[in-house]
Amino acid sequence: MDNVKNDNYYLKKIHEDLEFIVLHMRNVDIEELHDNEILLDSMLFRMIQLSENAKNLRMTIKLNMEKFHGMQCMVYETELFMIMAV
Repeated sequence: MDNVKNDNYYLKKIHEDLEFIVLHMRNVDIEELHDNEILLDSMLFRMIQLSENAKNLRMTIKLNMEKFHGMQCMVYETELFMIMAV
């Protein structure tokens, strides 16, 4: 059975990608990221996925997300990725 691709589906995908980025970028500095081509490609791929999934959200969800500040519990970089994706 296929996944129903609604706002919940896309939000779940965005959340999964953010968790992946946070997990794999923890304790990685910019030099290490630059030197590790596989990690860099992986993070860029996840950010592209975030962007694509965010594009599929309804406008009302996007507007409500701008008002929601609960994301402050995530690390700064992840919050920045989320803002860029929307």
